[in-house]
Amino acid sequence: MEDDCYINPKGIRFNFKAYRKRTDKYGFQRDFKEYVAEKYDENHELIPDALTPKGNLK
Repeated sequence: MEDDCYINPKGIRFNFKAYRKRTDKYGFQRDFKEYVAEKYDENHELIPDALTPKGNLK
């Protein structure tokens, strides 16, 4: 099975986390796939670009 991931232009890998459903202001239900950035690289070093300005994972 292939990994479900996305790599952004900065090279940060985002891994699939969960399926989400949201209802918009018009009452339409939308399905989303949620992805979360990898916090550490293969050398176990923190990836600063994977974090928001407040220090949370993107």
